[in-house]
Amino acid sequence: ISSNSLSVIVKDISLKSIEINIDDNTLVAGTSGKLTATGHYSDGSTQQITNQVSWASSDSSIVNVTADGVAHANKAGSVNVTAILA
Repeated sequence: ISSNSLSVIVKDISLKSIEINIDDNTLVAGTSGKLTATGHYSDGSTQQITNQVSWASSDSSIVNVTADGVAHANKAGSVNVTAILA
């Protein structure tokens, strides 16, 4: 006995940009916020990729970001947070 055949389509799409968001981009020192990352692809689709990116802060003495995307505000200041697809 054999099964029926199944046609499989493989798309060639690429990641075009990563959009990052946080609950509130104004944090008070001593608080934290959860970051999310959304991938925008060449075929127009989007996908949550929060757990697939590495996070970086331009100044971790002001805001440090954990591997799971939690931004901890350490002191007053302004930083840039980036997400890089691992």
